[in-house]
Amino acid sequence: LYTSQDEDTIVYEIPENELSRSAFEVTSDENFLILYTFSKIDDRWKKSVIYKDLSCESDFETLLAYGNNSSDYTMIDHIGDKFYFMTNFEANNNKVISVDAKTKEIQDVISETDAVLDQVNIIANKIITVNYKDGRFKLIIYDIEGNQEYAKQFKTGYHVNGFAGNNNDTETIYFVNSFYFPSAVFKLNLLNNSITQMSELKISYDDK
Repeated sequence: LYTSQDEDTIVYEIPENELSRSAFEVTSDENFLILYTFSKIDDRWKKSVIYKDLSCESDFETLLAYGNNSSDYTMIDHIGDKFYFMTNFEANNNKVISVDAKTKEIQDVISETDAVLDQVNIIANKIITVNYKDGRFKLIIYDIEGNQEYAKQFKTGYHVNGFAGNNNDTETIYFVNSFYFPSAVFKLNLLNNSITQMSELKISYDDK
């Protein structure tokens, strides 16, 4: 920051393909740079997910490579050598997979269900998911191997979001609101899966 762009370091480029584009993000511990690349070759888009270890001098390595299809991969986070993604590949309602950075082995961690997988995060070595089906959200907590530990079904019409955090956290905050229920904030303790209401919006009105 506050220096000339001429002093910036190029991290990644594909100079031979002017139609290439990319997007990036960093893992929660800031140890890995994740790059999503899109290159048009012979009128076909080639997509890949590559990563770079930021803790040492290293080159980019490929995690996933996939061709001209509508599949999407969104990194959730990593634990050790395993990177976790939410994807709609062969799963219209989304699923969670892991990719081993060393062996490139891909495994289904949370399989597709008849509910849409709407939100996913990894906190305290647990996979926090929010599913949606028939107007109802459902919170499901899994261990890192994909074994279900806890579930909470919310009422019809209640919208649920939040669940931010990383592996250094043991608690997370989420929000619930609807046309029938004032906005409320809850704390989820991931050590014992207990839930505490933190606040609630109260509205005063005169019904006369």
